[in-house]
Amino acid sequence: MRLLGWSLYPVRLPYRAPVEWSDVAEVSADLLILRLRAEDGREGASEGTAKPTWSGATLASLAAALEGVVLPRLLDRDLSSPGAVLQALARVPENATAKAMADAAVRDLLEEDGPSGELALSWTITLKDPAAMAREAEAMVAAHGFPALKLKGGRSFERDMETVRAVRAAVGPGVALTLDMNGLYADSPALRAHVASLAAAGLTHVEDPTTLRSDESFRSIQSACSAPIMVDAAIWSEADGAAFLDRGARALGIKPGRVGPSVTEAIAARAFAAGAEVAIGLFGESDFGAGATWRLAARMPPGWPSAETSTFLLFDRPLTTEPPALRGGRVALPAGRAAARADWATIARLHP
Repeated sequence: MRLLGWSLYPVRLPYRAPVEWSDVAEVSADLLILRLRAEDGREGASEGTAKPTWSGATLASLAAALEGVVLPRLLDRDLSSPGAVLQALARVPENATAKAMADAAVRDLLEEDGPSGELALSWTITLKDPAAMAREAEAMVAAHGFPALKLKGGRSFERDMETVRAVRAAVGPGVALTLDMNGLYADSPALRAHVASLAAAGLTHVEDPTTLRSDESFRSIQSACSAPIMVDAAIWSEADGAAFLDRGARALGIKPGRVGPSVTEAIAARAFAAGAEVAIGLFGESDFGAGATWRLAARMPPGWPSAETSTFLLFDRPLTTEPPALRGGRVALPAGRAAARADWATIARLHP
């Protein structure tokens, strides 16, 4: 199967309400949609997140990387051969999101049929005061039945603990809670005591409490915490995942939107062999971008954390012709190729 051509669709998708992440406050998200055409008429598509502090890219720079660096290297190759995309791009440094998009779009070309059934999702509560986060947690669990929540933290040790206690009181003991501190604290004995206290307060995972590196400092932080330290921001490649597993990592957060489906699967295989677990992380996906990630997450071993790709609920409209629905904290896995599910008319109208 060889590539005939491609199209790019820049999208500015409004949120229902303003969103405050740890590093940026937004009223909309910039997304780039890639649509591939194969010589045999098949189409595949994928979505990339254009946030400078997440992907290191704007819409313009991401499009330029795809058009000028990544996609030309896929021409004149048999993309149906195993590992063809990664082999074609092996000598291209950086450009992680552009490479992830190419990998995902080719996967969509090749795999019309994916797993069926439903997938459990987690909901992420962005930065607010603890009482507001507790109210959102209670409302989202009541409305959608989420079995797990990720809470954003990192503002102060006291505020972290206040948030965890307020949310736990709001949702009860049956909902799994993770606190993501986005690496905002300096490594110190006080931080080790903090992660130990958070674990004792009932967290299932403590994510990125500081800027994590695959060294003895990481091993020390993990040994101080009874819950797994979730390593997320430092994972950009299979080698990164392997290095942290070698240092005793018990949990890795992998974002397919950042590294692509092939690298995600390779890291997950290493984690499984090491007795660790993987959480499939969010990358600000719309319902269109989330579909491929859900199909990937459904192939992960049972018992691993719920997939975090529920941010489609933040947006004011869908980008697919059959929008997903949540029931009991689970979403039905989409059928068919992403390119066939896309609402191309809406995507074209949302050009910034």
